[in-house]
Amino acid sequence: MNEIEVPTPPWLTANIPGCGGKIKVEPADFEVEEIPAYPLSGEGEHLFLWIEKTRMSTEQLCNHIQKTLGLGFGDVGTAGLKDLFAVTRQWVSIPFKYEPEVSKIENERVRILQTGRHGNKLRSGHLHGNRFRILIRDADPSKTQEVEQILNVIRTQGMPNFYGPQRFGYNNETPKIGLQLLRKEGRRVKPFLRKLALSAVQSVLFNVYLADRIQDGLFRTVLLGDVMSKWPTGGMFTVKDPS
Repeated sequence: MNEIEVPTPPWLTANIPGCGGKIKVEPADFEVEEIPAYPLSGEGEHLFLWIEKTRMSTEQLCNHIQKTLGLGFGDVGTAGLKDLFAVTRQWVSIPFKYEPEVSKIENERVRILQTGRHGNKLRSGHLHGNRFRILIRDADPSKTQEVEQILNVIRTQGMPNFYGPQRFGYNNETPKIGLQLLRKEGRRVKPFLRKLALSAVQSVLFNVYLADRIQDGLFRTVLLGDVMSKWPTGGMFTVKDPS
């Protein structure tokens, strides 16, 4: 793989006309709310902040908190990355000793909605998922029948969980950096970007494989070696017997 290519995901409902429309015209058109993996314990050395931010990436939020409170890079914990051009709500953890100063974090783009204590620092992956509210502007109101057909396909087949363009950065630059890192081509980057870039390469490979499964008619077929998730508990296992 000399040059990484980010494929355009195929439509699961390519045979059904869409309703048109636009998303993300305004940040408030796209809301993301994190679903935490566990409740707060009410005690411990870590302070959890339930933060709402507007038009601000998770990296920008972490940098803002670090600079405002004088924290080190490893002092701020998050469970996942959230969209930039959106209104998002997510948990962030910091050392509890900074509780008297947390109001300094708030500004016109950042609000603290709730705080609480916990014994562990928040780490990547400590979430059940994300809840979305998406406003589609200028959709064709005459396409209600087609929309219902599309929804029925999703209800019965599920939603192909492709990584979106925000994962790959401007001009797909993020996975390109990740590929350079894997080749040891001498580029030094910040720890946050290093983690993001390597993850972006994985995301490209995931999208390629998922697209192949759809185009080969294997989207709903369990194959030997597939990694499956139990629903709704979320336990992971590798398929050794497809039948």
